[in-house]
Amino acid sequence: MAAVRAVLEQASAARPVVVNATGYAQLAVLVDVLEELEAEGRRFICRTGPSFVRARARLGPPALADLQGMGAAGGDRGLVAVGSLTSLTRTQVARACEAHGLAEVELSASRVLGGEAAAHIESVTAEVADELANRDVVLQTSAAPAGRADLSSLQVSRAISDALVAAVRRISELRPPGWVVAKGGITSHDLLARAFDVGVTTVVGQARPGLVPVLEIRSGGRPWPFLIFPGNVGSPDVLADIVGDLVGRS
Repeated sequence: MAAVRAVLEQASAARPVVVNATGYAQLAVLVDVLEELEAEGRRFICRTGPSFVRARARLGPPALADLQGMGAAGGDRGLVAVGSLTSLTRTQVARACEAHGLAEVELSASRVLGGEAAAHIESVTAEVADELANRDVVLQTSAAPAGRADLSSLQVSRAISDALVAAVRRISELRPPGWVVAKGGITSHDLLARAFDVGVTTVVGQARPGLVPVLEIRSGGRPWPFLIFPGNVGSPDVLADIVGDLVGRS
């Protein structure tokens, strides 16, 4: 504990400190030190995974969500909404599609940025809604085309995110999914806040130890699970395994 305190005492002027904790016992030590220093007037901004939140809130070991029960309770088919473009995400999505026969629908960044956003979103939402009548669906954004000197990278990312939010919002109106997995950290936030208008909700546990918080969302008169799945975490097969739990095929 003294060694951790010595390191954090030296942090100032927005200097980053990377904490490599291997378990909840080490996170508890970190929390103890943070609380001591904060009581002395220090301020820390923490960018963390879900395990730290549980440790900071003194909630004890993590609870695993009953994905099979939650997926069955929703009844309807599920949606995997993918905004992450990492190579690991691509592998995870491909394996989930292969394992469970998910329908694949692409939200084209080229069409969104090329002046066809409204028509393309309408087409995509209709296709996803039709597929959800019979099977679970992956809605995946494509990579942005190169060479758009008129737009900053932030503007490109925002335009694609806006399109995904609009599509998911409309899909939920046409055919509400029984569960949603949001692939990508920013994607998860945008869908929660802007597609489903969620300000406060309940965290019921994790899909896997240390990975993928599971929220209970209430809309349409019933609760259903929303999973926050960051883009670059987990094994190549973990998305397939989680979808298997949700659809009762694990």
